[in-house]
Amino acid sequence: LVESASGAPGGPWATVLLILVVVGVVFVIRARLGPLSRGRRRSAPVMERAGVGSTDLRAAADAAAAEGDFTRATQERFRAFVRGMEESSVLRPAPGRTADEAAEELAASFVSSRRELRRAARTFDDLTYGQRGGSEAEFSLMCDLDRELLGVRHGSRR
Repeated sequence: LVESASGAPGGPWATVLLILVVVGVVFVIRARLGPLSRGRRRSAPVMERAGVGSTDLRAAADAAAAEGDFTRATQERFRAFVRGMEESSVLRPAPGRTADEAAEELAASFVSSRRELRRAARTFDDLTYGQRGGSEAEFSLMCDLDRELLGVRHGSRR
């Protein structure tokens, strides 16, 4: 590198200086933007409290929706959905399970709903980590998914 840089305008020191400037610019950009790779998303643990049943979680979701808090309502409905799947023995209980993990595990049983499950997990994560609030439409979609998949019994899974 040094030999090839000796023929460059300004000599080898100019090449070294240029490399340092480029590395510095990359460092500043990375520091301001955070990791450049979006390959590994953060995902929130679904259950915050152990021992709470799906019925109680659905009631909490409905109460939050009645108050207009669609962020909390949507999160609680997703939790109720996952807990309901555990109570129905479709999912085995797993403390610390993330929304993405729940969606992937359920997609194995509900293949035709794979896209909706991933969307629900993404919505849960976006509301939990994101800087935005939930909407009535998101809450409604979460309720629809909950009703649809919990209505499918163990013997008639898709």
